[in-house]
Amino acid sequence: MSSNLPIVKQINIVSILLQLSLIAILIFVFYQIDKENYMLYSFGIFIVLTIILRYSIPHYHRKGVAFYKKGNFEQALPCFEASYLFFKKYRWIDKYRFITILSSSRISYTEMALLNKAFCLGQIGKKDESIKTYKQVLEEFPNSKIAESTLRMME
Repeated sequence: MSSNLPIVKQINIVSILLQLSLIAILIFVFYQIDKENYMLYSFGIFIVLTIILRYSIPHYHRKGVAFYKKGNFEQALPCFEASYLFFKKYRWIDKYRFITILSSSRISYTEMALLNKAFCLGQIGKKDESIKTYKQVLEEFPNSKIAESTLRMME
């Protein structure tokens, strides 16, 4: 599904290497068990794990993105707020997202939630709240180039 809305994806190469290491471990383990079907089992387990983790843990984030892509910014806001609160409470899940969610994103889910919330606020005409949220992003993530450049444009 194509979208005219801005979607930024930044990849962390180190997390990809760690995930490849996980695949290598799965290959090694399943090779010991079944020398004929080890690749099928290894990649099958990895794919199933990826689907389960990415669809269950960042549930609110995915729901918010779905609303965002449809232009339903009002409905996306509580989802991004819930995502922010979840990842703020369970920081370790976000910090180790390369293994807990099998995510290669360079930007944390906490930062993404705030950025998406700020964008949605701007789209529904709440410019002051949007600016306040972008400033919150910079307080929590001082190196956020997305928040920095967006704030510069808005002000």
